[in-house]
Formats: sequence, C-alpha cells, structure tokens
Amino acid sequence: MNEAARLGEVVRAAAARLGLARVGAIAVEPPRRFDLYRSWLAAGHHGEMAYLAAPEHLAARADLGELLRGARTVVVQTLPGEERLRFERGVLFPLAGLDPSEADRYHRVEREIRRLAPLRVEAARAYLDGERDRVQSVLFLENEALVPAPWAFLRFVDRYRTYVIAYTLGPKRVRRRIEKSTDPWREYAALATEAKDET
Repeated sequence: MNEAARLGEVVRAAAARLGLARVGAIAVEPPRRFDLYRSWLAAGHHGEMAYLAAPEHLAARADLGELLRGARTVVVQTLPGEERLRFERGVLFPLAGLDPSEADRYHRVEREIRRLAPLRVEAARAYLDGERDRVQSVLFLENEALVPAPWAFLRFVDRYRTYVIAYTLGPKRVRRRIEKSTDPWREYAALATEAKDET
C-alpha cells in the first residue's frame, strides 16, 4: 500500500469514529474545467458581477493552491438528514461550546427559513419591477419573509439584481435533479460543470 492509500485509510477510519457517513478527498490542483469558466466569463454570463472576472479572483480559481498554500489534499464529507443532526448534536455543538439539546431546534428553524426562501425571490421581483418601493420592500422582507437584515438584502439586489435566485430557487432545482437521478454524485458533477436546460 502506497503512502496516499495508507493516509486515505487513516482518514476514513477517523471519519468512521466521528460518525461521518461519506468521506472523500480531492487533490489541491488546478481545475480541469477552468477554460469552461473563462469562456463563461467571456460570454458575459456573469452580468454585473465584475468581481468574478477580476484578476485576483481568477488567480484563486485557476489554482486552488493559491487559496490553500501548503495543502496537497482537501477532505470532504457529507451528512444527510438524521446523520447530520446526530453528528452536530454529538460532536459539533459541544466543540463550539453550544448546548447539544438546542441542535433539534436549530434544524427546525433552519427548515422554516428554507420554506420562506421563495418570498425573498418575490420581494426582489416586486422591488425590481417597481411594484414596491424601498420602504415597502423592507416591511415585506421583515414581516413576511423574516429577513433579519432587509436593508442589506436590498443593497445586494440593487447591485446583483436577480442573482438572489442562485440562493433560493437554485438549490431547489439542484435537489430536484439529483433526487431524480439513479447516480446522484455523477448528476451533481454534471450540474457543476455543464449548462443544461432545467425547464
């Protein structure tokens, strides 16, 4: 067994002791599809988000080693559903000095916030279409969507327009595609690297 394989076994064993269900590792190296990202920028798909094409941003994306100097491998893990809750209650909450008995309530609140996410899209649409002015939009966001910082949300909408969809409808569409697939990991990789019509 070579050194990389041996270290992989060590990581998997440590993950199992911590209760992590799925663990993987990726090499810290330049992305194989970086040219696709450059062509996406060249086509103007980043809209008003000029920072995506800024040299410092491109440099970091072109080589993960620029962000993680000295690292050779990144270990990633997933915790679906109940497994995540058990891990957070038993490991993460105690490590953070939080009361583990609050983990269930935290997840309930998180679920309710996700259910309200479409209201953020509606707020952005009505604001950009001129159906609600700034003050009316703030009141809607506070009272209906329960957004804790509505003024900051509107500043985001002012600057990036409908990009808010990426944080609301985007995850929902990704989840729907993956749940329909017989090979969820392959489907996720395809979503991350290919432009497909979701309609």
